[in-house]
Amino acid sequence: MKAKFKIESQDIWAAQKNKWQISNDDKKEKKKEIIRYVIYIIIFISLIIWFEKSQKVDYSLAKWGIAFVELIIVLFAFVPLVVQLLYVLICWIQRKHLLKKSFFGNESTIIVDENGITTSPENKKSKSLRWQDIVQVGEDDFRYFLYLTDKTFIIVKKEPHNLTKEEQVKFNEKIKKNLNNFIRSKPFINKPLFSIRIVLVVVLLIMLLTSLTPSQKETTGPVYELEQDVYGLFEYVGEDISESIIKDNLTVEEIDNVRRNMHKIFEELDSATHVRIPLSNLVNEAEKQYLEKIHVPTKETNRIFSGESEHFFIDNFEVEVIFDKIKYHESELFIKDNSGISVDALDEFTVEISTIFHERHEKRIHTFVYSEDIADYIDIEQIIVGGTEYLLFINEETGFTIIEPTAFEDINKIELIIQWKEKSKEQLYEERLLLIEK
Repeated sequence: MKAKFKIESQDIWAAQKNKWQISNDDKKEKKKEIIRYVIYIIIFISLIIWFEKSQKVDYSLAKWGIAFVELIIVLFAFVPLVVQLLYVLICWIQRKHLLKKSFFGNESTIIVDENGITTSPENKKSKSLRWQDIVQVGEDDFRYFLYLTDKTFIIVKKEPHNLTKEEQVKFNEKIKKNLNNFIRSKPFINKPLFSIRIVLVVVLLIMLLTSLTPSQKETTGPVYELEQDVYGLFEYVGEDISESIIKDNLTVEEIDNVRRNMHKIFEELDSATHVRIPLSNLVNEAEKQYLEKIHVPTKETNRIFSGESEHFFIDNFEVEVIFDKIKYHESELFIKDNSGISVDALDEFTVEISTIFHERHEKRIHTFVYSEDIADYIDIEQIIVGGTEYLLFINEETGFTIIEPTAFEDINKIELIIQWKEKSKEQLYEERLLLIEK
């Protein structure tokens, strides 16, 4: 049966749209899609973990849950929707290009029989298509869309203009009969999926906008009370921390108590980074200004030590214990003239400061390191030791980080642990120099 009809731009658009809506039932393609999504998830989680470690971002469990929901929406709704919209854009460009082609408006002729479809039988470009060559079929009220193995498709109008109504009925019956005989599976039209993805993307946008909108500041609870204590260290708190001014009668005990309370609350509540950093910076600024403006070294905060061992001695070694840290002011460690240690013969030389608190906690600072690799940067003949150590310990019962009292009475012993090795010798020598208050 010979049929004649015209192909117009809206027919191309209908075929493109139909192709997008048809989901191929190919199991291999579905497996590939699952693998792609698994790879996307692994990459996304890896980036989040890397960002968290590099930027020290602190996510609570609830925020990780929200991030996971956003990830699912992005992968299964946002990305496919963007791809779909890009496909629509490409199709629109193709249609605009095809509108310039001369075949629009020209008459197309096909012959339908039991073997298949012959297109343009009246000219040299005639092409015969077997029913078996058709791998997928779609249709709407006006057309059939026949998709072939070589990724091309043909459009067949349901109402060819050269046929009567009765002939059109027979024409459609013949096409449907052959399609039913040769096409093994009917396509699945995924029309609702587009609407679902639109809804999920709207939900994602609402979640993102909500997270960007400043939440109402808490006016109760431990964090709020901590904020009031931190602000209480200052006469004025500026937008820039450096503009803040501490109060005139500020004491070490106030700063110390606020810092201890801050560490305790942050450990117990697992506070987010955007809460921790501003408050920690303010306390550090209060400490800095206090040391610059108010602090006068006393026997309670600053003491002078000296010490001597078989081969070494140190004098006027100042130790400062204040706030939540112990500071060893830089001082020179001397090698005794009669020690027998030759500087030129040394291959390695290290000094650690060991401080034992409450007979159970030891803090060490690796303060001086010399080796042949760094000999150009450190002068072994002038051994400068010193440094700062924050007094943080783990409470064995609770597992929380705690700050022990920062007083000289809590220190049982301070030693310099000196190790050295001579060139061409394997033996590592060690000597401990006990510091005694002057």
